[in-house]
Amino acid sequence: AHGSVEAARGVLRKLCTGTEPGVLDARFVMGWWHLEVLSPPADAVGMSPLAVRLLWALAAGRFDANALDSGPLRSDAGLLTLQAVRRLEKALPARSREDAGGSRLLLSSYHGTLVSLCALLARTSPRAALEAFLREAPLPAGTGAEGGGVCTGAGGVTLVRVASSEAEQSRCWSLAFGLLVEALATSPLITAPILVKALWAALRQSPGSPWLLRALAAVRLRTGADSAMRL
Repeated sequence: AHGSVEAARGVLRKLCTGTEPGVLDARFVMGWWHLEVLSPPADAVGMSPLAVRLLWALAAGRFDANALDSGPLRSDAGLLTLQAVRRLEKALPARSREDAGGSRLLLSSYHGTLVSLCALLARTSPRAALEAFLREAPLPAGTGAEGGGVCTGAGGVTLVRVASSEAEQSRCWSLAFGLLVEALATSPLITAPILVKALWAALRQSPGSPWLLRALAAVRLRTGADSAMRL
């Protein structure tokens, strides 16, 4: 398993570092980021330093020697994260929603940029990360949404209505919701209510998803057990 992870990391590194400065590809960077989230160092608390640096590099549009460093983050990590968030917010509207190529493993550039933005926000404010994501997210097809607007979804989550029924967009949003949940789960500041809201929103996009249902059940069981211990 370790050899497979290293092989995948090597392929993604070539895809990401082979681009010219200023044109870093969000689709491949977020694929690499997800690999790091799924395979963190044994001593990692929250998102690993390398995963954070990958997001900083995406925001900056280039890889340098520091971007591939797996050592502890610098003392000015908070400032670097804030700068990266601002760059990603500015870049998001111009990103393509249609360049994922139908691959079930890739996000579009737009969805990758959105997830990267929210993953950075989640480090200090999981609530802000969830709200930023849901401001962009559509209601799933079949909910009666026709055109823009705002409504309250399951779990009290506010969702933005966006008229879109294209299968590829639905696939990208489903994958993005799953990555958002994983990003939130890495935050040391995550709370059960925020994670539950994110899971309900994700399930509205992907009803019946076994992974999301298992995750929701695990959170419910964990919070129930914690409540019982306090009694």
